[in-house]
Amino acid sequence: MGTLNPVKIAVHEARNSLGALLDRALDGEEVFLTRHGEVEVQLVPVPGKRKVTAAEIRAAFKGLRAVSDFSARELLKESRDW
Repeated sequence: MGTLNPVKIAVHEARNSLGALLDRALDGEEVFLTRHGEVEVQLVPVPGKRKVTAAEIRAAFKGLRAVSDFSARELLKESRDW
């Protein structure tokens, strides 16, 4: 899922922007903290805490039909099958 260009930032620089880095990780970006130029840690969201993007919401609703697109007969059948 991550970005094509992951964020790599030195620990001493990350101290000043930790909140923004957390938001970026929650938005699905790959965020790595480095020490002496070497990646030491990756910031990843706790399962279930990741923010859902607008694109993911659109994709989830793509192909769904509005209730008004169904006939009363179809709605009744759907409710019985559910």
